[in-house]
Parts: sequence; structure tokens; C-alpha cells
Amino acid sequence: MGRTRRVEYLPHWKITAAKLLAAELAAAGHALALIGHSWGADTVLRAASDLKVPAFVLGVDPVAKPVTRLTGRDGRPASAALVMHVDAAPDAYDRSDLVKAAGFITGGGTPRAFRFADSRIETALNHWNFTGMMRARGTDGLTAEDWLAEFPERISQTAG
Repeated sequence: MGRTRRVEYLPHWKITAAKLLAAELAAAGHALALIGHSWGADTVLRAASDLKVPAFVLGVDPVAKPVTRLTGRDGRPASAALVMHVDAAPDAYDRSDLVKAAGFITGGGTPRAFRFADSRIETALNHWNFTGMMRARGTDGLTAEDWLAEFPERISQTAG
């Protein structure tokens, strides 16, 4: 492979910083994968809404933010060449799932772009388990990590 990646972490409230970073990376010619967990998924939709290049948008147990309820109605950003939704619906709830439920109620649910994703992986994991959700297999046998490894090629197939 030999491909290198630049990985940046931003907290969910840094919407403007996420938009600026995505624009900077796109201008430099990088393939973009925007990944958001919980309220962070709402943030990546906001960042994708300003992009002029195709991106892979991945929501890991996505929850709409109360202050941006519009994402509940907003469709898929034009730049979102691929959208994946990894959903956690645990067999036994813990505190993280109660936090998700509170956010779900106040924010209006799952952002619309993820409700109508190109691919969905359902897990029986708790909301806190980001790593487990990224490694969970979908019905196609692929994980979100597998999709990330292949996303530049998948985007060029959809865009071309």
C-alpha cells in the first residue's frame, strides 16, 4: 500500500475549525474521509456542506445536535460521495447509551444524511465503543475500517 494518512481529531463543537481543515486538505489534493462519533457526526456533515470535492462521510452512532436541528431535515451534502452509518443498539445499556438517548431526544434523532446512508453497519455495542464500532462487520463482511482503506478508489468510482 504505502499510503500515508493525516489524521486530525477535533471535538464536536469545533465546526468552523473542521470546515477550515477539510477545505485546507481538499485544496492540497488529499482524499477526504470525515468521521464523526455521536454529535461529531453532525459536525462532519456541517464540514462536508462547504466542500467542493467528493468525500467519504462516516457517522459512528450519529446523533443530531440540539443547536443544529436542521440536520434532522437536511439532506446529504453534495460533496458526500459515500455516506456510511455505523449504529450501536446494545443488548445491555450503560451510562453512555443514556447520554446518547438524551442527545437523541434533544437533538431530534439521527441526522437525515445517515438515515439514508449508502451503507449501514448495525452493532450490539454500547455508544462509547468507537473502536468496536469501527471494527464491526456489516452484512457485506466489511468493517468501517475496511471502507476507509478503500475509500479513495470507491469515491473515484462513484464520482467518475
